[in-house]
Amino acid sequence: MANSGSFEMAFGRFNKISADQIEFIIRGSTFELFKNIVYDTPFDTGRARGNWQVSIDTPINSSSMDIDKEGNATIQKGQTQIMKPLGKYIYIQNNLAYIKPLEFGLYPNPVKNGSRRKNISKDDPIKYEVKSINGYSAKAPNGMVRINIVRMNTIIRKFKNKFAEKRIK
Repeated sequence: MANSGSFEMAFGRFNKISADQIEFIIRGSTFELFKNIVYDTPFDTGRARGNWQVSIDTPINSSSMDIDKEGNATIQKGQTQIMKPLGKYIYIQNNLAYIKPLEFGLYPNPVKNGSRRKNISKDDPIKYEVKSINGYSAKAPNGMVRINIVRMNTIIRKFKNKFAEKRIK
């Protein structure tokens, strides 16, 4: 038979966390995760960064035509969604066809030609450049989502501590 005392103690600690604290931690942690994913997304035209989206309870099944090299407009849109009433789920997603190769390193290895260079003169002999190494993006070899999910416990602790500091002031 399981020790019900340890379960009751754990449940009792959980009850001591207020609804305000839980909401603060969820919103802050989700925003931090989203912001980090956007900034860690490599950009060429800015389309991959511009396609990160946040939704509450219902996933978005389309991509957008948004271009956002800096990521700031995308982050602002995400923050607006995160500040809406919370539901059961928060989705962070990007529906571009090439986001999986960018995240999981599914590019051809070895590289056949590379990516076509943009804005070059007709006289430039180099038409392609290699942007991947061993099938992974050279700018995000560990992905954008996976690397930030690994950091999630640290992010949650950060917002738990921020809430505690906010209550002291």
